[in-house]
Amino acid sequence: GAAFSFNANGGYFGPVAAPVVTAEFNGSVRPASISATNPARQLSITIGAPGSGDLDVPGLYSVAVRNSAAAAPIAVTNLAVQPAPAITPPFLVTTLAMGAAAAPSSVAVNTATGVAVVANRGTNTVQRINLTTPVPTLLGGPIAVGTSPTGVAVDNIGNRTVVVNNVSKNLSIVNLATGTVSATIDLSTVTTASPFAVGVNSVSGLALVAFQSTNIVVVVDLNTNTLFSAVAASTGNNPQVAVDPHLNWAVVTPGGVGTLGIFNMGLRTLNAIAAPTGGASRTANSVTITTTQPHELISGQAVLISGVTDASFNGAFTVTSVPTATSFTYAQAGANATSGNGTASYASPVATVTLGSDVRGVAINPFTSKTILVNPASFGVTFMSTLDQTVVSLNLPEVGAVVAAFNPFTDVAVTVNANTNAARIIDPRTPALLGNPVAVGSAPRAVAIDAGSNLAVVANETS
Repeated sequence: GAAFSFNANGGYFGPVAAPVVTAEFNGSVRPASISATNPARQLSITIGAPGSGDLDVPGLYSVAVRNSAAAAPIAVTNLAVQPAPAITPPFLVTTLAMGAAAAPSSVAVNTATGVAVVANRGTNTVQRINLTTPVPTLLGGPIAVGTSPTGVAVDNIGNRTVVVNNVSKNLSIVNLATGTVSATIDLSTVTTASPFAVGVNSVSGLALVAFQSTNIVVVVDLNTNTLFSAVAASTGNNPQVAVDPHLNWAVVTPGGVGTLGIFNMGLRTLNAIAAPTGGASRTANSVTITTTQPHELISGQAVLISGVTDASFNGAFTVTSVPTATSFTYAQAGANATSGNGTASYASPVATVTLGSDVRGVAINPFTSKTILVNPASFGVTFMSTLDQTVVSLNLPEVGAVVAAFNPFTDVAVTVNANTNAARIIDPRTPALLGNPVAVGSAPRAVAIDAGSNLAVVANETS
């Protein structure tokens, strides 16, 4: 394409006739000129000249303004080069077999190492894929996890993956370097609902787990492999989770029932539970917890009970009443008992948003804090600002989009349709479709993007 120019505003660039700065794109010097109308504050930078190769490959590239004589000699930002499907259409790179009856159900990518992880619900395994080779290849053999894995998320910094096992109701923590399970976290005592999806913040080391058809999500501290907090939510059979690592926020879709929730993963209030025998009492399937200090709980709020001497009291529950400032109740089937000690941990959602209970797929661009949401029962794709929940919609030509992903380097989104077995590429800024649909496998259930290679990995359940 043709060269184009853009402005860098702010700072002092020198006289119009003798600039004291140079401009760089992706580490190479590029032409720059100071504005004649605003010489103190505006520098025009030109990239994409014929033969430069600046715009040939989509990605996120550095733009720098350098003044070698200044105390802080360089200022850097990034510029996204989007793909041009009309010039270079997307294409299928390869198809990798996961094995008979594998039923791939979820996929995530460690963008730091270029390794994808696929959860195979039918064989109770996860499989690593090397995306750094010219044609992606399987990396090692299947890794056994819990029963019926339905969700997977990657901690880029820790080089580990968190696998949600739907039937065994636990999490498998897999070391991606060694291909071994390093820890198993039991969720069966947290709630009677089955865990389904997970999102991880590599920076904070926290993971948020969404359950099927319940009113609670829980946050897990991966630094200690312990439960961190519980928050009220509303989910159906197919909730999904996406995380904004900069905000430490998670977005959970309803997936069939309820409303979309936005959660601060690191936020919680912690109250000590009084010592036995007055701290915890269960009578006629109703538990009363007494705290040592006033709490802030209200009816309907989720609370995580941990560390009670009688462990049968522990778990995540919904508050049913608040008799006093230092007591609250929740329903729990069990024999009458008294105990105490431990803690009550709780938090409130940042926001809840009503966008339709069937909204399922979700992904976040952490550079723009823009969230894409797809609804398999609707033509519409929604782009929402995570910060203020303002929305913009785009109608697709067909219904059935079930999952979505973002490439933050190019600021491009991908949706995958289970009815047409095809993926679509979207420019979220306009928003608008880019090019034609790309065929994938049968019954696609998940998609993840490796930003560095610009590869989208789709988990196809039945092909």
